[in-house]
Amino acid sequence: QGQARMNLGCKGDSLDPADFVSGVCVAVRGTEEEGGNFVVKEVCLPGPARQEPVVPDSEAKYVALVSGLGLGDEKRDPLPLQLLADYVTGALGDYDGLAGKITRMVVVGNTLKEVGQVPMGEDKRE
Repeated sequence: QGQARMNLGCKGDSLDPADFVSGVCVAVRGTEEEGGNFVVKEVCLPGPARQEPVVPDSEAKYVALVSGLGLGDEKRDPLPLQLLADYVTGALGDYDGLAGKITRMVVVGNTLKEVGQVPMGEDKRE
C-alpha cells in the first residue's frame, strides 16, 4: 500500500550499480518505458551537510589530568577528592583564574582502590 518497486535501466554509463551501497538515497531523473522499466538519464547524489565555520577561541583552555583517586577505599582520607571537586567547580574562589579554563578532565590512573589477590576457584557467594 503506497509502495512500488521499479526496475532501473540505464542507457550509457550514467548508472553503475557497483557505484552504490545498499540504503543510499539518490534522486534519479528519466522516463518510464513499456514493461515498467525506468530508464535513468540523470542521477543526483546528496552532498555533505553545510558546515558552520569554527571560530578560533583566543583564550587558553586546559585539560586536567588526575590520578590517585583510590575510589572505594574506606580508609582513604576524602579531603583530597573534595578539594579537587571544589577547585574544578570554582568553589575555592579561583574560577576566574586557571580553574575556570579547565574544559576537560582525564582520569589517568589509580582510580579505584587496590584489590588484594582473589584465590582462583574459591566461591565467595553465600
